[in-house]
Amino acid sequence: MAEDELYKLSVRALIQDGNRFLLAHQDWEKAWETPGGRVREGESVLDAVRRHVREATGFEAYPEGVIEFAHGKKKESKYSQLHIIFKVKLDSEKKGSPIEGVKTKWFSAAEIKKLVGERKAEWHDERVFDKIS
Repeated sequence: MAEDELYKLSVRALIQDGNRFLLAHQDWEKAWETPGGRVREGESVLDAVRRHVREATGFEAYPEGVIEFAHGKKKESKYSQLHIIFKVKLDSEKKGSPIEGVKTKWFSAAEIKKLVGERKAEWHDERVFDKIS
């Protein structure tokens, strides 16, 4: 690791309902992924995961704990990323509107394994998906 290497902190939400998992797809991205994104300056990681789930799904989120850390870097980026991956429950009674350009879909573990194999899932989720499939 170079001393001048830059890092961005991100959060991801693993949302499970029985044997299904909720993934999000943003119009400007190539792959399906667990809902999440960068932590804003001054924002706690818990507030960040709640915000990203609300933006992607419209639902209020309740983080239950950290299940994984993923570190890596996209080829085209000058930043490395550290993702904190939380297990999250949704409050189905509190539904708002997701942000424009984001869609969500429930997937089975087998479907997720196929997405990973076809490289249609983001790198930071592969370790998590490997654990559930």
